[in-house]
Amino acid sequence: MINILCALRAEAEEIIKKYRLKKIHDKPFEIFISNDVRLIISGIGKVNAAGATAFILSDLDIDFNSTDIFINFGICGALQKEYVVGELILCNKVLDYEMRKSFFTDILIDYGLYEASIQTINNLDEQYDFLEDLVDMEASAAFKMASKFLYTHQIYVLKIVSDLVYEKSNERISRGFVKNLVKNKIETIINFVDVTESFLKNNPPFFQREDLELIEEVSNSLKLTFSQQEQLKNAYCFYKSQNRCEPAFLKDYFIIKPENSKERNVIFDQIKHQLYS
Repeated sequence: MINILCALRAEAEEIIKKYRLKKIHDKPFEIFISNDVRLIISGIGKVNAAGATAFILSDLDIDFNSTDIFINFGICGALQKEYVVGELILCNKVLDYEMRKSFFTDILIDYGLYEASIQTINNLDEQYDFLEDLVDMEASAAFKMASKFLYTHQIYVLKIVSDLVYEKSNERISRGFVKNLVKNKIETIINFVDVTESFLKNNPPFFQREDLELIEEVSNSLKLTFSQQEQLKNAYCFYKSQNRCEPAFLKDYFIIKPENSKERNVIFDQIKHQLYS
């Protein structure tokens, strides 16, 4: 199932038209569906994004080999001068500005798109530092909530630059302008969805029984926390997708017994570095 979250109706209309989606809900969120696509309109802001994400994903089974995907799509502001209005960006890092917490998606294939980082803020009218490349008001909340239902290789943030924040323009972005931005990139957006879905369907399952046993053995040996176990699964998935084999070096960690949490964390960081290299 393809699950798409947009904050604004203007962001969603071309996608609704392209997939011929039919509305099935008005409250608490507008939802449009076809056989294998669901689109939800959250409204602006983190609270709305988190609620809408949970609402649309709540019926999914949490399965690492699932072909379900979630995409937060919409407009964003550019904080750095190398980005221009109208560019379609695949976000590889999402920062919750207020919480100072970062999320990273596992981009397993080359889409030929610009990649950049994005920071999500509470209020566009307040002063904030330019810590990342882009800025919006939904991505971090959507990503955080989606990660409760899906793994990071199933979660994507896809944005179109609608304005250049560093120019400090007070000009209001119109509905028609947003619709035109999306219309100009709709074929690329649909291709992104198709390529992602095809990749997940046509590649062998990332996890066989042997993979899960290997992860469990390392987790038990190092006494990893639940969060670290989930990070290990994501990193393992990335390694296997890139190398088409299991990371046999993990067996070396079966006999390592860290004496404390600090030592464990150092070892775990080493493992992640090896898996992502």
